[in-house]
Amino acid sequence: MKGIVTLLCSLLLLSSCYKEQKSADTLKGTWSVNRIQWANGNDIAIDGDSHRIEFLPCEQAYTATCTGVYFLDYADTLRPDLRDTFRFEIKGDEFSVSQIKSSVPSNTIVTRILRQRYRIESLEDAAFTFKRIKTNVDSASGLITASKQ
Repeated sequence: MKGIVTLLCSLLLLSSCYKEQKSADTLKGTWSVNRIQWANGNDIAIDGDSHRIEFLPCEQAYTATCTGVYFLDYADTLRPDLRDTFRFEIKGDEFSVSQIKSSVPSNTIVTRILRQRYRIESLEDAAFTFKRIKTNVDSASGLITASKQ
């Protein structure tokens, strides 16, 4: 009986690890951000700006911190484009960013977008939707949707 319980626990752990790795593998590549909604429920006006996220390959996603780059190319050529690198984790259906290195420290838009905890609402080969996880302090919604380039 003890052997069966150990086997079941091992299978549960392996299936959990598989889920995170499958999500990391699906995210790998460059995504065009279609919609960003602030935690207050208002959409960010993209207005010709190009928001892209590149998720780099990530091995052992269950135990590792993975890396990505958020690209923000402004339509206004007088504004410097952003190339902000970030570190993220995937645990079950949760996506969270633990660190952001801003290319233009005075511009915090990427930090304000990514420094939230998101539930992976849908993740397919061609599109994803991350919905902000509400907290006891802040129950507002927010989201990011993107499609693969």
